[in-house]
Amino acid sequence: MTQQRASTNRDALRETVSAVGKNYYVLLGLHPSASAIEIRRAYRELSKRYHPDTTELPHAVATSKFQQLNEAYATLS
Repeated sequence: MTQQRASTNRDALRETVSAVGKNYYVLLGLHPSASAIEIRRAYRELSKRYHPDTTELPHAVATSKFQQLNEAYATLS
């Protein structure tokens, strides 16, 4: 019984990680089959657009968006 529960937990964790990864691709505007170069290019372009020091967005919004981009890039690269 414990083995079955552990297997179910592993499957749920895989699904969660997969869903989060897909959200990172969406955040960067990429398809999940994007190459490392495409991920880097998208990150660099978006980070320039949303960096709190260079955007006209409110500072709190820009900071949040920039942190999300950093997290996505760190995870996918």
